[in-house]
Amino acid sequence: MRILGPKKRANSKCGFSLHKSIISLTPLKKTVKNIMSETTELVVLQKKRMEMENQWSSQLQKQKTLEGDIKTLEEKLHAQLQEKIKTEDTVLETLESKRKELEKRLEELQERRESSKRLDEPSTEIAETKEQAPEQPVEMTVTAANDGDHLQNEEAKERRKEEKKRKWM
Repeated sequence: MRILGPKKRANSKCGFSLHKSIISLTPLKKTVKNIMSETTELVVLQKKRMEMENQWSSQLQKQKTLEGDIKTLEEKLHAQLQEKIKTEDTVLETLESKRKELEKRLEELQERRESSKRLDEPSTEIAETKEQAPEQPVEMTVTAANDGDHLQNEEAKERRKEEKKRKWM
């Protein structure tokens, strides 16, 4: 057996030289640094992903809140419109009843005018008859009664005119 020096003996036990082991550690350091930087990048990416997921979740929550607000506002608007419609229906019903009442009054006035014209016509006929036959006392009595009716009709017409004036004022 050969005797080797102390360095060579140490090297011979490992099976490689010390110089080669130092050289092989340098790429290992680079690999460790690469692994550390990749791990750091991975952590940074995971943090960014978490932030983005939180932001997305916040936006979803905001969307749900806004949709709920919109629904509530639509319901309030619907209720207000229904109330306005009911109010308008009441106003329309009131106006319709007033119109019907005025139409009825107008018809009554027209009927009164027609009836007063009819009453006026017989009184003129009786007056003509009176002129033709003054010797008939029966007709005179009737004429006097008709003249009284005629006066009553005139008074009724005047009252109606006054009532109309009061209503329009």
